[in-house]
Amino acid sequence: MIIVLHGINTFVTKRKRDEIIAGYRAKHPQGLSFFMFDEDSDTQDIKTAIETVSLFEEKKLVVCRNVLAGVADDEGFFSWLKARTIKEDGKTVVVFSEDRVLAETKNKNIAWLLEKPSVVQKADIMNAARLPAWLAQEAARHHATIEHDAALYLADVCGDDLWRLSHEIEKCASYDKKITKARAQLLVLMAEEGRVFDALGALAEGNTKKAASHFFALQKDGEDRAKMFGAVAFHFRSMVRVRALLDLGWGKEQMHKELGMHPFALQKAMGYARGASMDTLARTYRMIARADEALKTGKMTAEEFFERLLLGV
Repeated sequence: MIIVLHGINTFVTKRKRDEIIAGYRAKHPQGLSFFMFDEDSDTQDIKTAIETVSLFEEKKLVVCRNVLAGVADDEGFFSWLKARTIKEDGKTVVVFSEDRVLAETKNKNIAWLLEKPSVVQKADIMNAARLPAWLAQEAARHHATIEHDAALYLADVCGDDLWRLSHEIEKCASYDKKITKARAQLLVLMAEEGRVFDALGALAEGNTKKAASHFFALQKDGEDRAKMFGAVAFHFRSMVRVRALLDLGWGKEQMHKELGMHPFALQKAMGYARGASMDTLARTYRMIARADEALKTGKMTAEEFFERLLLGV
């Protein structure tokens, strides 16, 4: 039997992989042969693990994490898998777990791997609309409940970073089994990156008052203005690039691969870029580029830059 877990949502992939391992260990406490391999493992070792037969073995579980990049074009390896009729083998379970999307159209071996009867699960970036329900399920794992406005707050602070969201839910649940917005705000502070994006989003929408409140909050927390300028320049450049790709009809997965942005940052950039025209974004970005040169030559201070940014000059 072959199980394929793939996608850029590494949290979901890892959780499913861990659930599979735990499930087989629980079901076969005495007769399970378990092997784990990664991208540095030798193909021959994987083949040996699959071939080896133990006298007391009931089930064999072979987990291969991120190995396909190195073996996708290895005709010998895939011919060997096919010859062993591994997909139909009820006693041997081989799990291929990849922290990327497998494109079946680009490689015939990958295409075969994804064909039935293989069990395939693709882990996409989670849609923002699904996050509150997911957070409720995550809270239930810790025997807690979360109010809807608390879930919305956490989604706004953490974006679709499920690793951080899971950690924050665990932290909130350990404090109180009823997670309210007030409790979440007390325990989970908005990160600098999130505030910078929210400030830029407010600027893109023409809401300078809201943008100012975010920048002032960052300053109040002791953030260096020069560091803030660097974050503003970086994230605004990302918004311009995302807006250009949106105009070309690109999807989130394509952008993630092309831009290499963290899923949280990409989600934020896409949300704000959709609400602003390319002309507006380009005009502001040109102003940031001029300010960068002025800051480097001493013709402008970081404080003057933020004043001009909020005034739109």
